[in-house]
Amino acid sequence: GIRAVERSRGLGDVYKSQPVSEVDDDLRDIFIEEAEEVLEELQKHGAQPDLATPEVCAEVRRAFHTLKGSGRMVGATDIGDFAWSVEHLLNKCIDGAREFSAPVSQLVHDAVEALPEVIDGFRNGRSALPVTAPLIARAEALLVSDEAEARLKESPPAPLPEPESATEAATPSSD
Repeated sequence: GIRAVERSRGLGDVYKSQPVSEVDDDLRDIFIEEAEEVLEELQKHGAQPDLATPEVCAEVRRAFHTLKGSGRMVGATDIGDFAWSVEHLLNKCIDGAREFSAPVSQLVHDAVEALPEVIDGFRNGRSALPVTAPLIARAEALLVSDEAEARLKESPPAPLPEPESATEAATPSSD
């Protein structure tokens, strides 16, 4: 995957801080392919994966871990942070610091359901934050409790505005 290309080119962390538009086209294409493979793997577990089954939970966690690492490597930190939030929550469940619950399962379901839009957005140069920010907030709330996540679902944070395009931001206003 991406790690082999990264090692063969000696890229190290160079892409972690670069805008996606500046990422090598080959790496971007490899990331999209790998993200689609991760999505297929996650979809094999069905709409509501049995996270209480250690093998299933480990596979789902590993899929989000892969998405986190490769997303961050190509500069898609919004996707990497999203994947990390799900991975982190599942790590807490696996470690026993957080119980598996219906809200945790629902969040994983919603995260998997969001992935096609997230991947398509990356492919077309759109930020994933409008889709991922509410899911990240829910995952963080679930680290506290099911009740915190329920309150967040009742009054979610305001959607993030779409970022201005570089040409609009560079054009002086005619005030």
